[in-house]
Amino acid sequence: MIKSSQKPNSKEEVRNRILAAASSLKQPVPHRELFEELLAQVPPINFSEVSGLEKVPYERIAVLVCEKVAELAHKNRWQIGHRDEFYWIYNKCFWQKISEPELEYFLGKAAERTGVEVLKARTYGYQEVLRKQFASTGYLPELPQEDSNIRINLRNGTLHIEHGKAQLRNFNPDDFLRYQLPFSYDPQAQAPQWQKFLNEVLPDASLQKVLSEMLAYVFVPSQALKLEKCLFLYGTGSNGKSVVFEVISALLGTENVSNFSITSLTDHTGYYRALLAGKLLNYASEIGGEMESSLFKQLVSGEPIEARLPYKEPQIIRNYAKLIFNANSLPDVPEFTHAFFRRFAIIPFEVTIPDHKQDRDLPQRIIATELPGVLNWILEGLQRLTQQRGLSPSEKMASQISRFRLESNPVAVFISERIDDCRLENDVNGWISVADLFQDYTCWTVENGHKKMSKRKFSERMEGLGYSRDRNAQGSTRIFTGLRQKLV
Repeated sequence: MIKSSQKPNSKEEVRNRILAAASSLKQPVPHRELFEELLAQVPPINFSEVSGLEKVPYERIAVLVCEKVAELAHKNRWQIGHRDEFYWIYNKCFWQKISEPELEYFLGKAAERTGVEVLKARTYGYQEVLRKQFASTGYLPELPQEDSNIRINLRNGTLHIEHGKAQLRNFNPDDFLRYQLPFSYDPQAQAPQWQKFLNEVLPDASLQKVLSEMLAYVFVPSQALKLEKCLFLYGTGSNGKSVVFEVISALLGTENVSNFSITSLTDHTGYYRALLAGKLLNYASEIGGEMESSLFKQLVSGEPIEARLPYKEPQIIRNYAKLIFNANSLPDVPEFTHAFFRRFAIIPFEVTIPDHKQDRDLPQRIIATELPGVLNWILEGLQRLTQQRGLSPSEKMASQISRFRLESNPVAVFISERIDDCRLENDVNGWISVADLFQDYTCWTVENGHKKMSKRKFSERMEGLGYSRDRNAQGSTRIFTGLRQKLV
């Protein structure tokens, strides 16, 4: 269990002190109020005197206006800045995204107060100039990558977790946290309804551990642990996946969760990937169609990845959402390598809840009363995850992934049904001609409803399974070695 780094007299004192902090710490200030307070402080500027020019170009005026705004924001510890192609304002609890039109309107008003001609300051084109200038003036540099502390931002402060110890601290803009969970941290909170639900739909304890660890991974920066896993909650029917989706979305805050399919996230435009920046989790109930495997592997690994917004320049995003999907069927895969399949964590939901036992109000009751307790359950998973440097072992999950890997590759299924592997027997007669094997496979696809493929692709799949292509002793026939037809 995550331990507090402080040593009070009792657990009750810990709880009372933390809960009392909720009322003493600052609450988020709506960014529109911050803009109004900041505008009230913007003074007139003698642009000629400041610049040393009798007639100051409007481009230079834009620089002076933006510098004054940035100076006042920093002085008041409100701070406005630009990072990852978005604009942010620190609302005294976390960095909140602001839209381009909102910032343009604010900067136009600020320009008016400095003395810019009213009609000029209200012109769309000039407000756009101000915003683009502010992208440079207010640029927020990346934090040092060696900082591997885990931080979770809550209503009553920021929970810092290091070496298995947790400490609740005041909010700090230097943490550059872009979210706040919608409840306070309570180290003694429990979640009996949540635990009862899990015991019913996921009776295997190892799968419950994996679920809590993968949810904990949402808060872990890549420099602290490179897990490189995407979670799939897999199963058909009424099996509880939707309850997990509702509760976790509420725990993280819907504004911190995106819901894009794998197909959308791996498309060539990069539009959807750009929207992962600043999110905690992408949790989708739809997988979509095909995926682009190299982009999928990059996303799951948390590596810097190319993305772009419509009509914007391409960018590289670094801190973006982890991935979870609810799936009635697992995705069609374009690649059959170990590097691809090792990125899958698949939790099978195999218990079907009959209609008369389904509790439609359960998610809302858990959300209303147990989110602090659910977080503590996740923190237990975080403790295991960071100590083990990986997920807890689960035979059921390993079996599900092996089955997925086999069933994803029709060539592998064909080999398991029709062919004997004799590579370990050093059988010199263990070979089949490429032409005969491909003809047999083509007949098998017709019998079993699989798509046909070219001989070239078939040969690539065979080599991917570890079978070597060669020529027979006479050199006249292309063959695959290490296999023979099964005896019927």
